[in-house]
This record gives sequence, C-alpha cells and structure tokens, in this order.
Amino acid sequence: MASASSSNTVFGILARFETPGELVAGSRRVRQEGYAKWDAHCPFPVHGLETAMGLERSWVPWFSFLFAM
Repeated sequence: MASASSSNTVFGILARFETPGELVAGSRRVRQEGYAKWDAHCPFPVHGLETAMGLERSWVPWFSFLFAM
C-alpha cells in the first residue's frame, strides 16, 4: 500500500546477461543513456568492460609496484 508521501523514484535496477558480450553491450548502453553512478559485477574478468563503463585507468598497479619495491 503506497502512502501519500511516497514517490516514484527508482533507486536501483538489476539486469542479468547470459554472455560477457551482452554485459559489455549493456554497459555501453547504460553509459550512453547518461547514467553516472552504476556498477557491473561478474565472477571473472571481462575484457573491455572498463572501457564500456567509461572507467579511467586504475592507479592500483602503480601503488602495488612502488610498495613492493
């Protein structure tokens, strides 16, 4: 039962993709639609997913190298 003060704001959407290619294509589409805060999860690395999501290159490998030295 909805109260009088409730709104139609969407706080989250979940999608399931059968192949890594579909995940990458879906990520590109979400980015093209203009969403800024979202994430994709997969149990294994998917080549090209960072690019499809518009993520910048991570500094973690550089920090790991520096602290390992």
